[in-house]
Amino acid sequence: MNGPHTQPRKTERDLFLEALERPTPEERAAFLDVACAHDPALHAAVKALLQNHRQDDFLESPAIAAPKPSASRSDRSDTVTVAVIGEKPGDRVGHYRLLQQIGEGGVGVVFMAEQEEPVRRRVALKVLKPGLDTRSVIARFEAERQALALMDHPNIAKVLDAGSTPAGRPFFVMELVRGIRITDYCDQNRLSTRERLALFIQVCHAIQHAHQKGIIHRDIKPSNILVTLHDGVPVPKVIDFGIAKALDQRLTDKTFFTEFQAFIGTPAYISPEQAEMSGLDVDTRSDIYSLGVLLYEMLTGRTPFDARELLSSGLDGLRRTIREREPSPPSTRFRTLPDAERTVTAQRQQAEPARLASLLRGDLDWIVLKALEKDRTRRYATANDLAQDIRRYLDNEPILARPPSAAYRFQKLVRRNKLAFAGAGAFAAALVLGLAFSTWQYLEKSAAYQRAADAEREQALLRRQAEEARQAAEAQALAARRRAYAADMNLVQQALAANNLGRAQELLNRHCPGGESQVPNLKSEIPPDLRGWEWRYLWQQCRSDALFTLCQLTNEIVALSISPDGRWVAVGEYGNRGISIWDLRARQEISRFPAGEGGELLAFSPAAPWLAFYVPNRPAAPGARGAGGRVRIWDAASRRVVQELQLNRPCQGLAFSPDGARLLTAGGNTEFSLWDVAAGTNISTVTVPEPGGARGRPLFGGRVAVTPDFRLAAQAIGDGYIRVVDLESARELWTAPAAEEDVTTLAFSPDGRRLASGAGFVESTIRLWDVATGRELARLEGHRTYVRHLLFWPDGETLASASGDQTIHLWDLSGLTDAPPWIGRGGGPDPTGARDSLRPRPGRPRVPELRPASTLRGHRLEVWSLALGPDRTTLVSGCKDGSVLVWDTATPRQGRSFATLPAAVRAWRLAPDGQSILAVDTQGRVARWHGVDFQQSQTLLELGRSPASAQFSPDGRHMATASFEGPIQIWDLQTGAILRELDPGEGREAPVTFLGSVNHLVTQGGKGGHFRVWDVASGHEVRRWQMPGLGPTAKSVLSPDGQWGLALAEDGSGVLHHLPDGREYRFAFPLRQVNAVAFSPDGRWFAAVSTLGVGQVWETATARPRATLGGFLQGAHSVAFSPDGRRLAIGSNGNEAVKLWDVESLQELLTLPGRGSLFNAAAFSPDGSILAASNSEGLLHVWRAPTLEEIARSEAGGG
Repeated sequence: MNGPHTQPRKTERDLFLEALERPTPEERAAFLDVACAHDPALHAAVKALLQNHRQDDFLESPAIAAPKPSASRSDRSDTVTVAVIGEKPGDRVGHYRLLQQIGEGGVGVVFMAEQEEPVRRRVALKVLKPGLDTRSVIARFEAERQALALMDHPNIAKVLDAGSTPAGRPFFVMELVRGIRITDYCDQNRLSTRERLALFIQVCHAIQHAHQKGIIHRDIKPSNILVTLHDGVPVPKVIDFGIAKALDQRLTDKTFFTEFQAFIGTPAYISPEQAEMSGLDVDTRSDIYSLGVLLYEMLTGRTPFDARELLSSGLDGLRRTIREREPSPPSTRFRTLPDAERTVTAQRQQAEPARLASLLRGDLDWIVLKALEKDRTRRYATANDLAQDIRRYLDNEPILARPPSAAYRFQKLVRRNKLAFAGAGAFAAALVLGLAFSTWQYLEKSAAYQRAADAEREQALLRRQAEEARQAAEAQALAARRRAYAADMNLVQQALAANNLGRAQELLNRHCPGGESQVPNLKSEIPPDLRGWEWRYLWQQCRSDALFTLCQLTNEIVALSISPDGRWVAVGEYGNRGISIWDLRARQEISRFPAGEGGELLAFSPAAPWLAFYVPNRPAAPGARGAGGRVRIWDAASRRVVQELQLNRPCQGLAFSPDGARLLTAGGNTEFSLWDVAAGTNISTVTVPEPGGARGRPLFGGRVAVTPDFRLAAQAIGDGYIRVVDLESARELWTAPAAEEDVTTLAFSPDGRRLASGAGFVESTIRLWDVATGRELARLEGHRTYVRHLLFWPDGETLASASGDQTIHLWDLSGLTDAPPWIGRGGGPDPTGARDSLRPRPGRPRVPELRPASTLRGHRLEVWSLALGPDRTTLVSGCKDGSVLVWDTATPRQGRSFATLPAAVRAWRLAPDGQSILAVDTQGRVARWHGVDFQQSQTLLELGRSPASAQFSPDGRHMATASFEGPIQIWDLQTGAILRELDPGEGREAPVTFLGSVNHLVTQGGKGGHFRVWDVASGHEVRRWQMPGLGPTAKSVLSPDGQWGLALAEDGSGVLHHLPDGREYRFAFPLRQVNAVAFSPDGRWFAAVSTLGVGQVWETATARPRATLGGFLQGAHSVAFSPDGRRLAIGSNGNEAVKLWDVESLQELLTLPGRGSLFNAAAFSPDGSILAASNSEGLLHVWRAPTLEEIARSEAGGG
């Protein structure tokens, strides 16, 4: 079976005609070997046809009789005969009489002909062979004629005329060139090398003329360049443009193109790009290569690659040789010729073999090899450049084929001025030869050594400077990234404070791998990940409060409604771009109405799964306003439209009665219509009066509301006013100003006693009104921008508001009472509509203000619509970005910021895995706290009373306690038993820390203020050191690796003690009232904080300050490094319970609020997921940040 790329099998005639296009027998044989490789019978048949067809090169052989070719072969029982009848001497073709056949090519026959009129002269007439009148052959024939006609150069055969024979075959007439191959002429006339080069220059000029006419010859070879004599002067003529190609014009109107992978040209002379047979187009530099081959043959008698070897290697081997094998320089090729051939070749150039080899070596080698470059961009750009370089060689000038060094230029200068330099050289040599030669070597060697040394030093300096510049640039870029990161973390906190989750998430995502801030540094492709504990903590704060995202549509969600059984949600898209119905339980779309079929107004019946939605009529003309429309009733159970109500006016609001039997539509500005849903008939229509004054017409859409019993309607009527009308009497009850700019939404409570109005866009106040009196009952403050939608709970005690600030507020109205009566002037609704009625006035009681009971965050753009499920807890919201979220209002999100332990603690430590906390409370109870937010406890030990101080071992298995008097006790927390008691002697000592896991305990105290290391297992003192002069109030700490001890006194003196060798470094510490000190995990830095509200970071090895950290409103009381040493936490007070800093950039990253004051202890969990701090009252705060792995899993799962 043929594959998709299998070529159709060619016939004998096709192969015969293609073979005839090859100019030489060798090329035809090679073509047949490739084309018929798998069909010996076909190979033999075509070969027989070729043997019976006379072959000759174009314009090369003397005239012979016209052939009468015929071929036949017997295949099975059939016999096929091919007969070719063409012109013959004596025939007339136009004004020309054929005299004799003088040549024959692959597609044409050339005759010597005599032109009889208008002038008599001998010409060459080329006519297409009979039987070869295929479309491609005719196109190539006419292309050759057109190519020759375009050119006018003394070294190119001229076209004189053209036409068609009586048989319809094309012919053209050119000047008769009586000449022989250029190589044969050079050899027969024994032209010297310089004469050959001069002749070759004329050929270059002819090819340059063709290129300037936009013609590429593509078949330059000796047989296509004939040399004739004009007045005894040899003149080369370029002929046979049979496969020429135009660069920027069409040579013929016939269909003519070189087929993909068609092999064009003579193998020994084609360029690598011709042999490639790929998509690379052939340009004029292909002819440059062929000129290089011709010049190679004129100088050495051989082509760079032997033609017989090329043909014997097959098509693939031939192409590979031309593309990949580098030719030998002409001088090398000449030296490797057999002795007899080398001698004959030299004699043909009137030179001895050694002399000819010397002539070829050097410049001629460079010229020829430059023309033969495999990469065409490295060849001569034009034929004229090649000719000029040869002319430079003949004139003993520097050539361009190799870089002209100073010595090379001097060599050429000497050759041009041999006599002058010979005399001057002899004279100079006689005078200074002895001295110059003796000193030259010394100076040259010294200078070379000095130059080498200087160059090496310069290179080393440049390398060092480059490396320093690179490192400085990388450091600056990284520092800039760290500053930008810190700024973004602070902006995230501001965005969260404004409930702008979209902005907060955008800022966080900048610093994810692959984010816009992740610009690679100069050396590494992967920039460092700057994210730390604060990023992970803020990521958690940016999580949505919603249960899940129901869908993500492409348009704004302008309307939502839930079926009475809570199963289906109808979602309307802005601009009537369609309605989709979703299964709330399966979270799948079950039906959709396309764009133009509604979207702005929809509502589910409270009693049946019927959805009413408005479909406006299409306008009669573009830009015209539609008149009326239809309200369709769609049954969600059967999923079909069961009723359709025709409206004469556009609808701007609709609502079902509580029993679902009636539907109210609002339209035509002041028109309210009541419909029987089952019958589809209009029950009544009420037209209310236009609003008085200059307040404009009522604003419908989301700014009209009706009571459930359809008795009253509220309207926004422009200029920030609202009014309430009685639909039974069509009477306006009251009007009041409700917004500084505009009223954006209205909603009645289910009992119809209260009305809520939302304001925009310069304000965000929600106002509650007494429907009966028009009095303002309360103002709801909490949104940061306009309110888009209001929704009452069925009991009327909860109100939900959707806002452009991306949040949903829930308001508790259960404690709201009716407002007191109006006092003073203006004791009723403002009849004048004066704008100052919104401002407080003397005699008017202050309207109470309410704050939201809870806030739902999760949307990333403005929240436009709300719907409440029948369970009164499921809330659905629609956003401007097309997202629909589902919320559980009964269980608000817990632990948004921090958790606190239920008991006041004296001492505590986070477990290594971050899953529990060991703590001693103020009653002396030792417990392990675990579970969500560490609210569950397991009692490990009852001490009876709280110890004076306590320390837990790093593995959480032991505890050391000290009382105001008595020994230090070490407890086994697994058994509750005392493992060891340590006698401190005189004075009280306190445990400082465990070294390692539990092997050694460090204590501080005694009369001399000494430090001691105890072996816990034996109870013996291992070592002791003192820091005299520090006093009992000094703050001390040991580095986590046990290498350094640090103590800071209140007077500003400090001591660094290197524990392994006992060395001490005393220094002045500028901070006063130091509260706490801490080492980084690697001991490189230490930090101290002061009651003065500042902290300092110092380098341990040099005891030098690095930076001062400020920005605290009150004092700083505790300090801790993160386990990776990248973050520094400082405890303070209240809303600044803990501040977090980047240790590298020393930029403030995060502020964590808390409760209480004097956060005097802070620590990270060993796994880096928890930051904890306790205040002076023993209230332990816990802030948790998920790991990056947990974040990745959550985002992969859509969390």
